[in-house]
Amino acid sequence: MLIPVLFQKHYLLTVTIVSLFGNGLLLVLIRRNGHALGNYRILLILFAIMDIFISAFHAWSVPMCVLGKHGYIVFGLTIASGSGFLPSITAASYSVTYFLPSALLVMHFLYRLFSLTRPARVTNTFPSFMLASVSYLAIFISSMYILMFRLTRKTVPLQYYDILGEYGFELSNHAINTITVQYLDESMRPNVHAMGSIILGSLIIFQIIFTSLVCARKIHTALTMRVLEIRSRRLHLQLFWALIGQFSIPALFTIIPFSIIIALPLSGASLVQTGNICCMIASVFPALDPLLMIVSISRFRSTITDWAYAIIGGTARRNEMKARERSRIYAATIQKSTTQTA
Repeated sequence: MLIPVLFQKHYLLTVTIVSLFGNGLLLVLIRRNGHALGNYRILLILFAIMDIFISAFHAWSVPMCVLGKHGYIVFGLTIASGSGFLPSITAASYSVTYFLPSALLVMHFLYRLFSLTRPARVTNTFPSFMLASVSYLAIFISSMYILMFRLTRKTVPLQYYDILGEYGFELSNHAINTITVQYLDESMRPNVHAMGSIILGSLIIFQIIFTSLVCARKIHTALTMRVLEIRSRRLHLQLFWALIGQFSIPALFTIIPFSIIIALPLSGASLVQTGNICCMIASVFPALDPLLMIVSISRFRSTITDWAYAIIGGTARRNEMKARERSRIYAATIQKSTTQTA
């Protein structure tokens, strides 16, 4: 049974609206409170813009993934049957954007690590760091596009004809642009071409995960061993746990669905709609990411609270609460100092 196309379109549109609102709000908060984040705010801005682009791309292309026996196909519903370069690159672009957030997070992990272990150097050489980051992303994107174009086809195996016909495609001329992965060819022999591309792509993703985990471990060690000013430590901890959350969400919403997509066809079962469900799950990440960042950083939460009080006319009450809290902290500090002196 097909998931209704209209439902998928409305679902992706809703996710895009949430992503646009959340990332737009995050950009405003970064502009308002970004001075405390230093150069890291530039990476956050790039990530927010990338999230908006990915959500808009998904809403426009309506990505589909159909699982068949010993393989699967990926295509953009709105443009797969067109001619020219754009339809060919659309399916490949979806596969690239699927993992692009995880690749960009590597840069975030490296910056957080260097900001703890080499703070002066990373500040003075930030342009060089950004150049290296852009080069890394360019290599990642180029490698993924090369692998995806190796799998791009204008014809699809016969087993997908019925399901594509239900989507409204005319397959009499076989003109449909898809990423086609068949683990076994027509003679039931291993398809070395397809399996090799999948293995290489999986190694690229493994490198991203491994680098991120190593950096996370080193950051945790640095936060444990390094002596930092109280406010600086608090901010580093907030950004670290926010980054862990950003890493965990792609693992749940992209890496696990990707593993399901490439593993289930090996069973030989034709689990048609499972791939579409995985694609729909993956589209949630760009909408959740900014909300996670806003909730994780206290400065952002405080600004949101200030705006909420301003809307309901409670600014004076909010300022009074802040003043009492500052007085309480000051009194506690003085009392502690007096006790230690005595």
